[in-house]
Amino acid sequence: AEALDSSTLLWTMPTSNHQRQERRAAARRASVATDDVPDAVPRPQGRGPRNHFWDPRPPGVWRHNESNEPYQSRAAARRASVATDDVPDAVPRPQGRGPRNHFWDPRPPGVWRHNESNEPFQSRAARLASARGRHAAAVRGRRWSRINAARCNEAKSFQAPASSASWR
Repeated sequence: AEALDSSTLLWTMPTSNHQRQERRAAARRASVATDDVPDAVPRPQGRGPRNHFWDPRPPGVWRHNESNEPYQSRAAARRASVATDDVPDAVPRPQGRGPRNHFWDPRPPGVWRHNESNEPFQSRAARLASARGRHAAAVRGRRWSRINAARCNEAKSFQAPASSASWR
């Protein structure tokens, strides 16, 4: 089916789903344009999160295209779940940068935790040492389990075939 363009009274190609989505997003962005907001927050550099648009109204957040919910990264959600306000004896965050892909858990004893696995941070040396220890223990276990195992030539006694005539 073709669409009639009222501005030129010509038949035009129908718009694709992608084009309609782009137009809706442009209209949404225009509805929260910075011209309308006197104390607008400028859009951050770079790409925003997928399926989100920049809302310049203070405090300035990325919002989801359909639900209009403010964007929160997985790491930010996890940090919010262990906020210091909820912990009466919170351990303060150490100065400086934390390990890559980790967040600070203020609950005692206060540790850096991995964003996805939630495991406490271990230095590379500690990880390697524990891996070496596990490997060595496994090797020792295999060795000691085989110490009294029968050898292949002792496992079964030699048996002559049923007809001994074939051996002659």
